[in-house]
Amino acid sequence: MIDFKTFAHLAHIYLGEPQPKPTSLEGDQMEAANTLWTSEDGKIEVGVWECSQGGSPRAVTRIPRFATSCPAA
Repeated sequence: MIDFKTFAHLAHIYLGEPQPKPTSLEGDQMEAANTLWTSEDGKIEVGVWECSQGGSPRAVTRIPRFATSCPAA
């Protein structure tokens, strides 16, 4: 099991101003993100993403996504 302290520095990364989430199904969700790395072929992207509460589909593309959800501090 990975210790979440390993990723503690990510809490301080600037994600930009929250924008309306285009795939939101309910509520007025806002999201912000920062891409930290992209593979040379563009098929893999690693970053930090934050979204306000509400409902939205889990997958909006055919690209597999892996996520670790952490509650807001």
